Amino acid sequence: MLVESKRNELPTLESFLNDFFGNKTINKSVSNNVNVSETDKSYNLELALPGFTKEDINIEIKDDSLIISSVVESKNEIKEENYIKQSFSKSSFERNFYLGDNIDLDNINAKMENGILYVSLGKLSLIEEQPKNKIINIQ
Repeated sequence: MLVESKRNELPTLESFLNDFFGNKTINKSVSNNVNVSETDKSYNLELALPGFTKEDINIEIKDDSLIISSVVESKNEIKEENYIKQSFSKSSFERNFYLGDNIDLDNINAKMENGILYVSLGKLSLIEEQPKNKIINIQ
């Protein structure tokens, strides 16, 4: 079983403004598009992450959850004769998926291709005791 979970978080300014003005007021930097599919041997995730590279993304397992997250900060400075213009931006996201007892933690693979993150989570044939935390490398 693979289920996306919502952590109990306080509302953000963005969520407050979206609730108050409607979703079109704030342009989110990360799409909420996630496809989940299942085969006999694995669960497969596809996350649309345009503008992100594999180096920007962290994938880890903590306490029975697969956590996919990123924080990207950039600074741009233009110096001209009479002025200095600075701009800062920060893009971040976190997606959480509850993992059932049948995920093989040694058989998880991830790759990034054309702005889409593909994560394959192999299934165990027998349920066995596994570690609670693990870092997943992106190919």
